[in-house]
Amino acid sequence: SPTFTTDDVRGGCFSFNGTNQYATVPDVTGVTDFDTTDFTIDFWIKANTSGISTQTIAYKGFNSYRIWYYNGTTFIGDDSGTSLGTSLIIQNAWTNLVFTIDSNAFGRTITRYRNGSSIASGSISGQYLANASSLQIGRLSSSEYFDGKIAVFKIYDRVLTGTEVLANYNAYKGRFGL
Repeated sequence: SPTFTTDDVRGGCFSFNGTNQYATVPDVTGVTDFDTTDFTIDFWIKANTSGISTQTIAYKGFNSYRIWYYNGTTFIGDDSGTSLGTSLIIQNAWTNLVFTIDSNAFGRTITRYRNGSSIASGSISGQYLANASSLQIGRLSSSEYFDGKIAVFKIYDRVLTGTEVLANYNAYKGRFGL
C-alpha cells in the first residue's frame, strides 16, 4: 500500500515508491466501470522522476481505460495500443490533471486539462469495455509502478465542462501551494 503523508500538501496525499506500492479500488459498475458512457477522471499528481520507464497512474483492466506516464509524456488509452499522449506532468511539482471522456457510437473524444486549462483534445475509435477488474492506482497489474504522490483522485459519471474543471482546480490549488 502507498504511504499516507502530509508532507508538502495540506490534507495529505498518498506517496508511491515506484517499486511495489499501489492502491486498489473495488469494481463498482457506474463508479469505476465505464464502457459506452461519458466520464471524467480528475486528480493531483507529483512525479518524482521524469518517467524514463513507463509508470502507470491508473488502470482499470484489459481493454478499459489506462493512464500512464513515459519519458515526460502522459498517455490515456487502452491495452490495444490506442492512446493519446500529451506533455502534462511537471516533474517534482504538484499538477492537477483532468481527462474528460465523451463517448459516442464511433469512439471517444478525450480532452486533457492541466491546472484548470484545456491543453489538448483528440479522438480515439472504439469503446472502453466494461469489466470486473478493480481500478488500480499506481501500477499496471504487477508492473509499471508509479514513483511520486497522488491526491484527490475523483471519477465523475459525466463529462465536466471547462468551467467546472477550472472551478475544481481553484477550489483545491491552495492545498498544494499554488
